[in-house]
Amino acid sequence: MGSSSSSSSSSPCLCVAERTYKSRVFFFSWEGYGYTVAKNSVYRAEMVLQRIFRAVIMGPPGSGKGTVSARITKTFGLSHISSGDILRSNINNKTELGLLMKCSIDQGQLVPDDVMSRLILRDLRAMDHSSWLLDGFPRTVPQAEALDDVHSVDTVINLNVPFQSIKQRLTSRWTHLPTGRVYNVDFNPPKVPGLDDETGEPLVQRDDDTPDTVTLRLKAYENQTEPVLEYYRSNGMLETFTGTETNMIWPHVEAFLHKKLFSVKQKVA
Repeated sequence: MGSSSSSSSSSPCLCVAERTYKSRVFFFSWEGYGYTVAKNSVYRAEMVLQRIFRAVIMGPPGSGKGTVSARITKTFGLSHISSGDILRSNINNKTELGLLMKCSIDQGQLVPDDVMSRLILRDLRAMDHSSWLLDGFPRTVPQAEALDDVHSVDTVINLNVPFQSIKQRLTSRWTHLPTGRVYNVDFNPPKVPGLDDETGEPLVQRDDDTPDTVTLRLKAYENQTEPVLEYYRSNGMLETFTGTETNMIWPHVEAFLHKKLFSVKQKVA
């Protein structure tokens, strides 16, 4: 496994959180730690991030990966690095790599591994002393190997949502194209079926959200990324979280990262 000198840095990249609790009877219950404080005690907890932390998040389209990523970055202070955002920025700014990628995309081809790796790793090198969550990369084993040559990844979070649940979620989405407002007929329906709540204009189903297209997208994801999952599984880095809804999966992801990220020191007076 590759490593970078910054991975072993002892400087915490998150603030130390100190809290002192005084109570006649206080029971401290934190999922993953389970400490209990006796009567008339003073409890002091310090959550200390021991080192720079790097993680990859994976999951099929519609798995709630964007929502989970946002919660991770907000809760733990990791920088969110989206390969899609980097790709779009380079194409819009017409950089050398952006033009190479646009050429591949315009011809209906996958962006070559070496081009994609150069693009993402260039941005990661600018964050040598930061903790981050990488979203959308790697998608192939050569990309994973290129990442390992430069950085040590601490964990890979895999969101395992049944494809049937994803298909139901995505094919139930309808969009108001002028504003981008999205409705879901199952849990966030418009007031009037088929019409936008604000303008009354017609809603449409994006081509990406039709049943046939969703099935193809999920199958393509499975075929492309299963070797990457196996690569990380064989290296003991893969953590898979299974569920049908984001709110079911998130508490387990949060508890896992608390254990992975922090050491908890306790003092009882």
